[in-house]
Amino acid sequence: MSSTWVPHGHILDKDVEEPYQNAKVSIDAFGKGHHSIILIEDLCRLTWFPLPDFKSNSQIPPSYEVTKGPNKAKVCDLVTRSLDKTHKWYLFSFHEGKEKQAQVDNSAESGSTININIKDLENRAQDYCKEFFDVHRDVDLVYVNTFSGVSVRFWSVRRGDETLRGFWGGDEKDHFEHYRDVGLDAHFHDIERALLRMRPVSIPPVGQVFSQIGTVSLGGLSVT
Repeated sequence: MSSTWVPHGHILDKDVEEPYQNAKVSIDAFGKGHHSIILIEDLCRLTWFPLPDFKSNSQIPPSYEVTKGPNKAKVCDLVTRSLDKTHKWYLFSFHEGKEKQAQVDNSAESGSTININIKDLENRAQDYCKEFFDVHRDVDLVYVNTFSGVSVRFWSVRRGDETLRGFWGGDEKDHFEHYRDVGLDAHFHDIERALLRMRPVSIPPVGQVFSQIGTVSLGGLSVT
């Protein structure tokens, strides 16, 4: 990698640059999503939730009620857990991704256009939350990140509602214009505000350490 590399957006570690570029250029007609999933894992472990009191694991089912057979539990691409005050791990965020799945419309009316199909991605993430609430009766709120290529959208889901509610863009689903590129400086603050909302209050914003809280401003963001 070039020695002139500089951080951009939420790509703040050189080790995340290659996964970012792979996810950015890949078009997977089958929607396997492995490049996006690698990017999610690296962002969570190196940038977004890097502290010892977090851990992010892949292929985790929302519940373990059914582990075998045709009705075995679905698994999420990645989940992030945090330690509570009793030093027990609790799940607070699902992360689900896929490639930028190309759907080319060659009809005479439209010309040749490419749409990003994210409806299935968002529905799948919402289903994980419903299944999670069914089993974990003491949990009333979880967060969700849906990734397509290098773009992310943040959601919250509450018990009793169990519908994805966007951190921005209202609650409209299947709208790629509401997704934010994790590598763009212009999208940094939307993503950082979402992370501040998700993280326990003791966790510093991206790019800060504990000693800087209350002394450093990130473009007008309150970090106290």
